[in-house]
Amino acid sequence: MKKICLVVIMIIVSCAWAGKLHAQAFPTKQDCKAKCEEFMKLAGAGKVDEALERMEPYWVFSATEWTQVQLQTTKQMGLVEPRFGKTLGYEFVREEMVKDTILRFTYIQKQERHLIRWTFVFYKPDDKWLLNVLGWDDDLEALFD
Repeated sequence: MKKICLVVIMIIVSCAWAGKLHAQAFPTKQDCKAKCEEFMKLAGAGKVDEALERMEPYWVFSATEWTQVQLQTTKQMGLVEPRFGKTLGYEFVREEMVKDTILRFTYIQKQERHLIRWTFVFYKPDDKWLLNVLGWDDDLEALFD
């Protein structure tokens, strides 16, 4: 019975992982930025859950990891509005590149009393860009680094 359970678990994990090996990629850095802009338009309108749903096909890691990103973000975002006030929109902050391999976009989601910093990091192992990091925090000081 233990062997059967182990095999079933391995098949489930393999299927979940295999699905992510074929995550959608971006041909150009302009395509990466366009997807980030789409995400931020929704986040800036207070629709973070919808923004995350639209970004999921591009996540290159496991479905389990993406689910955790979504759950934690949804949970934490529930605390943002009561503390920081209503969402007022977003602004693009900067684009940074390391060689032609790593690309990072930084945005801010403006709230009435504070802000949320969103970062998107893309990795280019060959000829396409892959979404490697999607993160957020309220570290205002980090915007000056």
